[in-house]
Amino acid sequence: MSTFKRVLEAAGLTHRRKKRRASEAGRLSSGKRAQGINEIWTVDFKGWWHGTEGRCEPLTVRDEFSRYLLELRRVPNARSQTVRKSFEQLFERHGLPQAIRSDNGAPFASRTAVHGLSRLSAWWVALGINLERGRPGHPQDNGAHERLHRDISRELECLSQEVTQEALDLWRQEFNYQRPHESLAMRCPGELYHNSTRKYPGSIEELIYERWPPAASIRTDSFVGKTKASF
Repeated sequence: MSTFKRVLEAAGLTHRRKKRRASEAGRLSSGKRAQGINEIWTVDFKGWWHGTEGRCEPLTVRDEFSRYLLELRRVPNARSQTVRKSFEQLFERHGLPQAIRSDNGAPFASRTAVHGLSRLSAWWVALGINLERGRPGHPQDNGAHERLHRDISRELECLSQEVTQEALDLWRQEFNYQRPHESLAMRCPGELYHNSTRKYPGSIEELIYERWPPAASIRTDSFVGKTKASF
């Protein structure tokens, strides 16, 4: 510590700097682990890498309980509308989960909206899906998903040739049906997973989304018929 700094502190002319908290888009997490299939889906983007045809940043979605990899898709960008299209296909194919766990980044959350709701997560809420978010800077909150990403890095990212969607589909098929997990009593995820009994009702007819600072209210008339939500 310099003499000048000690003089300022003795004179009461300095103030201890407050530690800056990692920003987060609203804590909406139960912190529990899934106890059944389709109870919690986890979602994230695998860290990007450059291939011969440009940037590759796959969207990954998995069922936490069965480890079943629902989606491994190369998408053109990480915008809400792009990711929503992928989830519409997932919901049509597998039904709705009870909850979706994500990090606090876009497009899954927004730091400038009520309760951290982005356009994408507001749509999930309107469908009756609960939201869970990990703590900023704590990837262990979604540890199994991070391990999945490490496997993708080790086995796909290191390839010199371009990783096509066909290659991602083949890897997902192998992961689900040819790789037993010790935590699943040496069964493969595809042996356990089954579709949700909660059917996807289709597009929400009316979803009004506003940025902060309007007062927050969520009004759901029906998840099957017309659903209204305002934020």
